[in-house]
Amino acid sequence: MIVRVFDPAGSVIHTDESQLSESSLTTAEQARVEALVRADPRTRDLVNKPGVTFWAGGFVMREPGDRWCDTGSRCIRAIAVVDDGNTAILHSVVDLMRDEVVYPDYLPSGKKVVQRDEEH
Repeated sequence: MIVRVFDPAGSVIHTDESQLSESSLTTAEQARVEALVRADPRTRDLVNKPGVTFWAGGFVMREPGDRWCDTGSRCIRAIAVVDDGNTAILHSVVDLMRDEVVYPDYLPSGKKVVQRDEEH
């Protein structure tokens, strides 16, 4: 979404695309992110097990030059957890503008995620 600010004469004095694309998620957006990850055939077997929840809120992700998560996207990192939120078992990225999971197995730099063949 693009926000344009006009002067009294109707001329554009400022344009900002990132303001809304990086704002906090609404409750409906949070639910949609979780629903998309739970339904995706690449992630559903892992995240639909008993005890798996998602960290509330999601995390907005913007990566300049990224194929999916650059200008015009609304990419959200979805983190599936177990052990009352203490153990991350999957990081995925959903682009709400595309309404799809764009990175089912996203691994943030320097982070360890429990492997799928482990007990979770």
